[in-house]
Amino acid sequence: MAIAYASLEEQLFPGELIATGTLPGGCALENGYWLKPGDTIALCIDRIGTLTHPIVLPTDL
Repeated sequence: MAIAYASLEEQLFPGELIATGTLPGGCALENGYWLKPGDTIALCIDRIGTLTHPIVLPTDL
């Protein structure tokens, strides 16, 4: 349901990460840190693997 709702107003692409919550102290509003070009997000799941997502500037502006 969350993915269907998220895709109503924005096109989703294979490999994109969709976060649906944070732990205390894990939100940019709380710690003052925002993702910027050059940063990388990594999602690691034991015995499955790691999905990495580099943060880049949009090329379609």
